[in-house]
Amino acid sequence: MPKRPMQPEDLNRVRVPSDPRLSPDGQSVVYAVKRTADKNKYATDLYLWDGDLRQLTTGDSNDSQPRWKPDGSAIAFSSDREKPKPGLFLLPMSGGEARKIVDLPEGSLSKFEWSPDGRHIAFLFRAKDASRTKESVEKRKETGESEPPLVVETLVWRMDGDGVFGDDRFKVCVVEVDSGKWRVLVSAAKDGEYSFCWIDDGSLAVAYNPSENPTMEPWQDEIFVAGSDGSTRRIEGLPMGQKGSLTSLEDGFIAVAFSDRREDRFGYKVGRLCYLDAASGAWSDPWQGRTDLDVNVWTLSDVKEPGYSARLYCDQGRLFGDLSREGSTHAYEFFRDGSMTQLTFDDGDQTLGSANADTLAIATMSPTALPEIEVIRNGETVFKSSHNSELTDEIEFLAGEEHWIESEPGVRVQAWVLRPEADGKVPAIIEVHGGPHGMYSCSVFLEMQVLAAAGYVVAWSNPRGSTGYGEDFARCITGDWGNKDWLDVQAVTEFVKSLDFVDANRVAIMGGSYGGYMVNWAIGHSDAYNCAITDRCVANLLSKSGNSDYTFVPDGNWPGSAFNGAWEVLWDRSPVKHFANVSTPTLVVHSEGDLRCHVEQGEQVYTFLKMKGVPTRLVRYPSNTSHGMSRSGPPDLRIHRLHEQLNWYAKYL
Repeated sequence: MPKRPMQPEDLNRVRVPSDPRLSPDGQSVVYAVKRTADKNKYATDLYLWDGDLRQLTTGDSNDSQPRWKPDGSAIAFSSDREKPKPGLFLLPMSGGEARKIVDLPEGSLSKFEWSPDGRHIAFLFRAKDASRTKESVEKRKETGESEPPLVVETLVWRMDGDGVFGDDRFKVCVVEVDSGKWRVLVSAAKDGEYSFCWIDDGSLAVAYNPSENPTMEPWQDEIFVAGSDGSTRRIEGLPMGQKGSLTSLEDGFIAVAFSDRREDRFGYKVGRLCYLDAASGAWSDPWQGRTDLDVNVWTLSDVKEPGYSARLYCDQGRLFGDLSREGSTHAYEFFRDGSMTQLTFDDGDQTLGSANADTLAIATMSPTALPEIEVIRNGETVFKSSHNSELTDEIEFLAGEEHWIESEPGVRVQAWVLRPEADGKVPAIIEVHGGPHGMYSCSVFLEMQVLAAAGYVVAWSNPRGSTGYGEDFARCITGDWGNKDWLDVQAVTEFVKSLDFVDANRVAIMGGSYGGYMVNWAIGHSDAYNCAITDRCVANLLSKSGNSDYTFVPDGNWPGSAFNGAWEVLWDRSPVKHFANVSTPTLVVHSEGDLRCHVEQGEQVYTFLKMKGVPTRLVRYPSNTSHGMSRSGPPDLRIHRLHEQLNWYAKYL
């Protein structure tokens, strides 16, 4: 039977396997699979492969972060099965039901890690203020009391995808697994942001920013060693910069993802892989001077679980991780002299979960296949999951053709073009990614597949500002959006128009977040596009500088501040300032719950275009959706959004 084009409703059938973890003996792998559980929610189940594949958990809960006990006898995992309380559970491999490890109050549980002896688990936990717990809400309903006001005294009091948490903060906690007794170990970070790992003597290495105002001084990260006796010592003499993704190398050394801030305290800097002797404090920086590698880079996708920090994994002193470069992600083994060995090679994303001497467990996704889990032993695949095989066998996924486009002399931009199966010349859509410090990949992107299935050529690229091409390529637009990046977008547009299968008189542009900024900038500076879609956009840098979860720190990514002599720069680079001659029909998409780019950004675009009589439409998603609505929002609303795109292009393109 011939394959069919992809439709928006197919999103409900997509499974997203992730986070594969090898057992201590390397013979089994456990991982999580996210699926649509209902029209408006997801569920995540755990699976185990040990020669045979079986499902470990099921239901409407989200069971994630499976982590093997060091002796391999059990798996710990986090779960929301006891909402509103977060849960940490233990599933014995000998059989039986999972039991709760620790009884936590209402709040949020984040990362956790087993101690080397398997007796304790360290975890991040943020308790919810007593006035905002479910019990308090129910009590107020009975008494008729009003919801109390939110009172905050910190710069960071909300985060997109995490919600509004006021002055509540994550703390580093430790639980004794057998007894369930737990305690707070470290709580000094004013922003509640920590990275940690166990070291061999039973202590915990913890990185955080001890500044009274870490948002204004993000370069102040330090590393402390917290002992089991409650003592804490600061490791002296470390270089100034951001330090994260702490990973124990099992011999007293720690691998650290480090961004040097000694000379440049704000803006994009690559994440270098450094090493710390936790006992002596000796620091080594074998990647010093290299600006082409960044362990913190990840590729953007609407079909895989996002990553926000370096993925590092150690087994018997050997360090593994992955690097995203030029549109693909590959697994590597890293060595302390700064050298590395690439371990995967296929185009797309081969994201590391875990590894040992001869085995890799990866989440893999290609230009024509949805994500799966793969176990590779001595270079041979011994297991590959098939959670999406039925859908992949049914749907014709198109591969993007890679191109390198010269924007200016000496500047090449990587791009991909999806060509639909159609006769003659067809209209084209230019997609611009968010960030700007992020990277499109060559892997399957559902939105692009849906648009190509509808008969449109779809092109996406990584213009200047993107990561994965070196520090200079990403940094060169700092405080200068709408210049070099806009030249690159124009170059990609002209290239696409020159293709013999593209109708050069019918071209659209679309993008989200910073990509929405570029769409807004494009329609204010060009009439080259027949129509546009601006999604969760940036429109006014002046207003955004004070209403985003990521605060515009003075003299950070932008010079000065809105209140100190730089408002002219922010206003001049605000797309809405340049709307005097806009005539491009524009669909505006935004979420009420967007804490990254406040909904007023999209509303300004809609209002000003409406005032001018430009054909425009506002699609405003409800407050339970966030900046990441297109990737992780309710399934029915994600599908609705795709249909809005198709309807807009059917009308104006």
